[in-house]
Amino acid sequence: MIMRCTHPTFWKELAKLCYYTFEKKYTVPRAYYFVAPRGVGPEALRLLENPEELRSGLISQWDKGDLLKIGKKEVALQGELRKYVQTFDFSIIKDLPPSRIIEEHRETRHHAARFGGGLVRLPPDKADVPAEISQDEIRFVEQLLEAYGDHVSKEFSMDDLKDHPNLKKHFDRQRTHFYLAELLRNFTRDNIPEDGYFERLQEAIYDGVIDTAEEQHADGLERIKKTIAVARTLQIDSHPLKECLEGYHRSGVCHQLANKDRLIWVP
Repeated sequence: MIMRCTHPTFWKELAKLCYYTFEKKYTVPRAYYFVAPRGVGPEALRLLENPEELRSGLISQWDKGDLLKIGKKEVALQGELRKYVQTFDFSIIKDLPPSRIIEEHRETRHHAARFGGGLVRLPPDKADVPAEISQDEIRFVEQLLEAYGDHVSKEFSMDDLKDHPNLKKHFDRQRTHFYLAELLRNFTRDNIPEDGYFERLQEAIYDGVIDTAEEQHADGLERIKKTIAVARTLQIDSHPLKECLEGYHRSGVCHQLANKDRLIWVP
């Protein structure tokens, strides 16, 4: 009855565990788990929950022969090996159900990429924006100033921001959004191991806004606002970052694209 619902591999693995620990090839583990895509099955599970039945089942199957071979030589259950199996602690043998594997996998950085979602943590929602313009943001800042100049019909510099409080507020928001998008880029690198996921997000946003960015607009500032408004409404349902993607990330990605001259605010 024991063998009726239990695959031969089940008994072979137990025989190998006993034999190689008996031979001191391996130390006896604290726990030994059976893992199967759909679980070990009801009969095997019942045996794993009853160590003495498990012992009896293994001895019975081993005595039938053809259970364990080393090279071409069959290993018989006799002598000291039999005594070892008769005293082996079969309570260390357990099953690891698929549900538990998935839950443990959820705590790793691989889960979101493989199963779509289930991020262990969320990216930071606050960015430390440096007071001075850094080398990494020069081009997108230049594009912002060009757009402001187009809006007020004059050459526009950083010094001019103090005379235009609304533009200064807009400028500060865009820099914050850019840095939040940079944090999201770093978060993606650290939490989704496969390459290219953040770049896929950038491409999705680019494809969604480029037609708007290339339309006719009153000035560069209006082009920025209309483009970002479209970015904030895009449906991005199949990306692992969808559950943590905020409007400011989408805005920041637009500025990342502008930083590489893929979006141009004043053609």
